[in-house]
Amino acid sequence: MKARLRIALIGCGRVGIAIGFGLKRAGHRIVSVRDTNQSAERRARRLLLPRSAGPRPLTSDPHSSTPDLLLIATPDSQIARAYQALKPALIPGQTVVHFSGALTSRVFGNASQRRVAALSMHPVMTFAGRKPVNSFNGVYFTLEGKPKAVALGRQLVKSLGGRALLIRAADKPLFHAACVFVSNLLDVAIDAGVESCLRLGIKPRNAFDVLEPLIRQTLSNIHDLGTAQALTGPIERGDIATIRRHVAALRRRSPELLPLYAALSQGALRLARRKDSVSPAELRALRTAVSLPE
Repeated sequence: MKARLRIALIGCGRVGIAIGFGLKRAGHRIVSVRDTNQSAERRARRLLLPRSAGPRPLTSDPHSSTPDLLLIATPDSQIARAYQALKPALIPGQTVVHFSGALTSRVFGNASQRRVAALSMHPVMTFAGRKPVNSFNGVYFTLEGKPKAVALGRQLVKSLGGRALLIRAADKPLFHAACVFVSNLLDVAIDAGVESCLRLGIKPRNAFDVLEPLIRQTLSNIHDLGTAQALTGPIERGDIATIRRHVAALRRRSPELLPLYAALSQGALRLARRKDSVSPAELRALRTAVSLPE
């Protein structure tokens, strides 16, 4: 990889700006930013380009602004469309990258026939709010593509301070589902806890604060012990009476949360069985207690 890559960014949302900013800080040069949202493009231009920079061509000129690397950081549904718009101007030797967790480098179709390297490079990180992620130190990136593209991806990840994890194209959707479980669906579970606190009259600004130490300690226990050994609570100890009280209270006061409680409790039963903390008879009784009637 060149010591200093010239990079064009297409898609100036949270992911694109965060990675573009990280690569700029690592010494690479952002030569162009593009977004259909003019406000997002102006913000990216302000953060990533030199103050004197005007619009830059993406490809096919002999000057130093021609990018070595094209980052497509659009939503998944727009990646193929963005690539099709760029394709006529691509030149041999360039690399095109997207950051989707579920899509593979095959979304770029015949890139290799044009002697353009295609790479999918997914950061195992969540991006929320307007403030860019300050650091990718220790963050894993899944890399998928042809060997030449993956080799470049390794260097990009290293320059960001991250860790590379090679993944097969066929395995990307399952790995992305794993990320959804521990991020998006964790958010859903915590929101259910906060919502339950609100039903008790706890003020919104205090509800998360009440639960936060429990959340943090649970994560610490999982880190130290693993998921099964970190499992505590009424299912882990076979406390059927408490489970029934939960179900009754939810049915009475938060019925919309009852299906989520039942689904997550079924998952807890699986962990309890792995931990071997309850007997087969207790497992059967617990399964009945958390099963919703048809």
